[in-house]
Amino acid sequence: MSTRPECAEPVADAERTPLAHYFQLLLTRLMNNEEISEEAQHEMAAEAGINPVRIDEIAEFLNQWGNE
Repeated sequence: MSTRPECAEPVADAERTPLAHYFQLLLTRLMNNEEISEEAQHEMAAEAGINPVRIDEIAEFLNQWGNE
């Protein structure tokens, strides 16, 4: 059984669409082989309308997921 990292705070329904938009922006950059710097992550978070605190949680989730 795999364990997924827990968020410090559960994702609220109101956050789902902005988080989906953030992931879309992230995937677009990855597909275009663009660098994803800390500054770029903050720009995407602002564009998507997510709390910047979520950036580290998302990065941790993706690292864990990528290692499974």
